[in-house]
Amino acid sequence: ALVDYNAETRSYSYIAINGGGSVKNYLSTLHVEPTGKDTCKVVWSATFDPKEGSDDESAKQGMSNVYKGAIEGIKKYFADQ
Repeated sequence: ALVDYNAETRSYSYIAINGGGSVKNYLSTLHVEPTGKDTCKVVWSATFDPKEGSDDESAKQGMSNVYKGAIEGIKKYFADQ
């Protein structure tokens, strides 16, 4: 669910109501920073706790894999435009 949106700073934050994968208490922020003409940098961060039965490292690795896949998808989308 969206919890914050700011067009001026090109950012938004959201929570995963039922968690996701091996995490709970998930809050994520995505921020787009201009880096030049027709270029930008995407900064995607999150806070979360591992679900019961999972450890910190497994939760971090799982979320890192999700982010890497999503960022690659974004790159591909814009490269195809």
